[in-house]
Amino acid sequence: MYRDADSKALTIPYAFNFHRTAIRPEAARQSAARPASVREQRLFAIRERVEEELATHQVAGTSYRFPENTRPNIVLLENAKGVRAYVLVGPQTAGVLPIGNDFLLSFDTGGKLRTVERLHNSYLAMSPPENTERIEAGMHSHLPAHPYITPTDICSLLLYQDAFPAPQHIVMGREYVSIFDIQKQQLLLLTKKAFDKIYKK
Repeated sequence: MYRDADSKALTIPYAFNFHRTAIRPEAARQSAARPASVREQRLFAIRERVEEELATHQVAGTSYRFPENTRPNIVLLENAKGVRAYVLVGPQTAGVLPIGNDFLLSFDTGGKLRTVERLHNSYLAMSPPENTERIEAGMHSHLPAHPYITPTDICSLLLYQDAFPAPQHIVMGREYVSIFDIQKQQLLLLTKKAFDKIYKK
């Protein structure tokens, strides 16, 4: 998407359409260049506001810091209440699963940024072992503010599953444990007590 310098109009140079049950590269249909729809213009404007907030941190009040050799990736999700903008860490080096240092920016239906929430307090760049050992699972822990696996965790696990080839990932909270089967894309939530009981056996 780009903005015409003279008319300020947004143009979609190319787009890919997927059936909602088959979001895979081979299932994509490419369309020709066209003007951006009203909805696309609104979402593009929100993306620009996210980038502005990352640069100025007016709402957050503190600077957004991203680790060396990474850059922020912005994902917009729209619903009836507004738009949620997730900001994930995108590593610029191969062979890394990025976990943490992510944010949720919530916009109302008018496109105004209402809240900024930090989803993880730290950043983990998970790399597989250099030997040929099979990885059974990845794991990280959450503080009480986020007792379950986050959407950004799931997004990163799916995006970077080739970099960190573990069949499942476990998120340990104080009271709950989230077990995400990456290959099946299935999530299991257990109480910490039930998890401890199962794994002791």
